[in-house]
Amino acid sequence: MQIHDIFPTGIGISNIDFLPSEEHEYLLNLKYHNHNTYDLVVTEDKHVLNNNIPTIKQFIEQQLTEFAPKILGTNQKLKFLQSWCTKHDGVPQKMFAHTHQNSIISGVYYVNATKENEGITFYKLNEYNEKYITWKTETDLVEKYPWNWQWAKFPVNTGLLILFPSQLKHAVTGTLSTNIRCSLAFNTWFDGPIGDEYCFSEL
Repeated sequence: MQIHDIFPTGIGISNIDFLPSEEHEYLLNLKYHNHNTYDLVVTEDKHVLNNNIPTIKQFIEQQLTEFAPKILGTNQKLKFLQSWCTKHDGVPQKMFAHTHQNSIISGVYYVNATKENEGITFYKLNEYNEKYITWKTETDLVEKYPWNWQWAKFPVNTGLLILFPSQLKHAVTGTLSTNIRCSLAFNTWFDGPIGDEYCFSEL
């Protein structure tokens, strides 16, 4: 029997070739504050990709240029919307499960992280909640065949970039660590109109 992947969810993972240490230091030393709604420590600047980090921005743009056509089926350019840094320093490395609204492709670039830091966990589209029909599953079969996976966790490191469809639910589910974990997250949208005027779908 041949089993074909007909509806996969692709994420892109890449590492920057040369760590821009000065840009990392700049991001680590930005002004941070406690976000009252989401219980996070984030940068006051919500457009950090626009300021003083040209190497990181260029790297992300290059990766988006490769990733987006394969995921979206179009060569239309994407533009950055908001971008911000989150820092876990002396606090549990956690982030509730969420999606990125009003965005097409989102991403996270790790400014400071090691394998000792908590990774990022993605959840199967539309199946974050418990199944409404349950049956006994065999652990070895679930681990062997990714079609059964309800979630997948990826380790992180400094200079790592992960791109993913913005509707893909993800979380950080770690505990207290002595290592600072700092990541730069961002959202994107199409640069220019989308849809088709003739088909009454232009936006």
